[in-house]
Amino acid sequence: METKNYGIDLDLESRVQDVLNSMGTDINTFNKNVLEKVATQEISANEINKIIRPQKAKRPFEELIGKYKGKIWISDDFNAPLECMKEYME
Repeated sequence: METKNYGIDLDLESRVQDVLNSMGTDINTFNKNVLEKVATQEISANEINKIIRPQKAKRPFEELIGKYKGKIWISDDFNAPLECMKEYME
């Protein structure tokens, strides 16, 4: 079986290897097991997407309050009938 190098950050790889060693396995065994689960569909596409594309952290509500203050303007006569609709309104 041919293995490929995907250019993983060496520091990241070292940290992952340390974690896997503490669990009694290595990165090659881990990768093989994950790939087998993907191939046999034991891991759903949704679960894979969660790992590959983590969801963005939601911003706290407090950060959103007043975000557009001073950027949005509404006319004082916002609810007034439009001139072009005057004949239909009579």
